[in-house]
Amino acid sequence: MGVSPPGAGGGLLSQPAAEAGQHAAAASGTVGVLLLVMAVVMFVVSLCYWFAPALVVLNGVSAWQAIRGSLSAGLANWRPLLVAALALGLLLIPALLPLGLGLLLWIPVAFVTAYTSWRDVFGQPAAPAPVEAPAQL
Repeated sequence: MGVSPPGAGGGLLSQPAAEAGQHAAAASGTVGVLLLVMAVVMFVVSLCYWFAPALVVLNGVSAWQAIRGSLSAGLANWRPLLVAALALGLLLIPALLPLGLGLLLWIPVAFVTAYTSWRDVFGQPAAPAPVEAPAQL
């Protein structure tokens, strides 16, 4: 029941502990790379549906065409959309703090952001054809 002298393998940083620390550092680098890859994948997937609902409702295109159009428009305008997504994400945090009541303000802001970005990218929706008045006798 004696105490091992320093350097005899019984210290705080014994050889197995040091190797475990190196493995943990290597694993954290791998996890960081995986998190970055997943963030990029999630951003690209979100580009697929950012404009899609507005394209279906306001432009009358099919769902698949809307997803493809949303992806191509999103890739062409990825920088402004990334800024908008980061701003909305940062605003989501304080919106969740008061028991989620801030979502009553955040959700309309998110919808208005999506609509105004659609309008900036795709322009005004096509105006419906004017209805002609019936001929009077």
